[in-house]
Amino acid sequence: MQTYYPHKRLYKYNCACLTVVFVVLAFLISLVIVVFSVQWFLVVAVWLALFLLCWLWYLPQRSKNMSLSITTEKITMHIGIFVRKIQVLPLGSIQFVSVWQNPLQRLLKICSLHIVAPGGKLVFPGLLNKSAEKLVDFINNNGKAE
Repeated sequence: MQTYYPHKRLYKYNCACLTVVFVVLAFLISLVIVVFSVQWFLVVAVWLALFLLCWLWYLPQRSKNMSLSITTEKITMHIGIFVRKIQVLPLGSIQFVSVWQNPLQRLLKICSLHIVAPGGKLVFPGLLNKSAEKLVDFINNNGKAE
């Protein structure tokens, strides 16, 4: 049995995305609320607290609580912080496997593995390109190592 975990670069990718979202939303909120008013200070304090909570606690925990285990019979993914979710796909029922990258992931040399089977889809982000290629080859060979 092999177990894979998201690479540390996934944290950087998620932080970059989170920062962009928070900055854009902060700009849009600043168009509605008068700057330096009491409401503005309250919104900034709450916004900053949410941002730091996501940056310092949620994103590291999300990466830490994610794993992908592969045996010759099945693929099992564990994911979740508040609600733990376990997905199991038998290797024999897998219909489609793909590796997906956006430009930022390409820059960080990470990718997402997408596995489709009847009744479910499994998406595992943060794999290194080499690991994803090995997994795709393993799955395409029906669980037989090359």
